[in-house]
Amino acid sequence: LRLALVTTLALSLGTGCTKAAKKARYQTQAESDFKAGAYDKAKIEYLNVLRFDPQNATAFKRLGQMWLEEGAPLKAGAFLVKASELEPNDLENRLRLARTYLAVGRHDQAKKEVLSVLQHSPDDGEALLLLSEIALTPEEIASAEQALQKSTKESAASQLAAANLAILNPPLKTAGTRTPRAIESDPRSAPAHAPPRLSPFPHPDPRKP
Repeated sequence: LRLALVTTLALSLGTGCTKAAKKARYQTQAESDFKAGAYDKAKIEYLNVLRFDPQNATAFKRLGQMWLEEGAPLKAGAFLVKASELEPNDLENRLRLARTYLAVGRHDQAKKEVLSVLQHSPDDGEALLLLSEIALTPEEIASAEQALQKSTKESAASQLAAANLAILNPPLKTAGTRTPRAIESDPRSAPAHAPPRLSPFPHPDPRKP
């Protein structure tokens, strides 16, 4: 009986070690493929990781990010939501989730995610830019302007946010000067060279039928 127990325990430990080793191997390969831009291969490897570890936040985040970057927000959404549940303090993931919501027309949820990010990080330029893209009503424009005023750090993204809001609120009359300042602030930044009020994901205007 004692020998049987020892044998069972040894087999259990061996199985556990094998699963851990396989998961580690899949995760290492997935990260390598992801960083190399081989997204099709990376997706397969991250899904393998989830077979062994269904609560792996990194796998969910990476899968959501890849689908979003490939222009498939509907596929990205479930992965990003799960990643946010597992790691709610990952602000970059929450911004991706906000963009996903915006891309599929879920305006209120997108705004909720962005405001949550700004609550934790008021100077987050990408969040400020996204909030300016979300703003549609006078109240939302005013809220975005207040968020921008609270920011103490200037960046290319925050300058473009100001330009977006100036277009939406003509009395500001700053859109023409903000974008050049954004380029001066960070000439290598892609957002600095993008035209104001453009989002990489199209979203409907709820004010239109």
